[in-house]
This record gives sequence, structure tokens and C-alpha cells, in this order.
Amino acid sequence: MGSQQAEAVLGAPFHLPRFKCFASSGAGANRDARVKWAKQLTEAEAKEFTVKNVLSGTDGWRP
Repeated sequence: MGSQQAEAVLGAPFHLPRFKCFASSGAGANRDARVKWAKQLTEAEAKEFTVKNVLSGTDGWRP
């Protein structure tokens, strides 16, 4: 999200359970060159990716 992506990532296979982008820039941020299953987040979807939402768990840790 909001990352600067080098040209080297164009078409690179990402072995992650999810690959989502939002407001990325740089030579590697070309949406058309991404794998077909990569998802572009809407602004509303991106707002859900807060430190608290991403890092909080059931263990009681509060980032």
C-alpha cells in the first residue's frame, strides 16, 4: 500500500496468500503487468488495513 515498486517486480510471481495493492507507484506498479489474481484495493478497502487491524490478534497484544 503506497509502496514504491521497482521494475524488477513486473510479472514476478508472489507466493503469498494475498497480494493486494493500493496507491503504488514506480516502474513495477503497472497493473496491467501484474498477475491476474492481484487485487487493486479501493480507498475504502485500503482504510481497513490499519496497524491495529493487521497486527492485533487474540493474544491480547495491542500494537
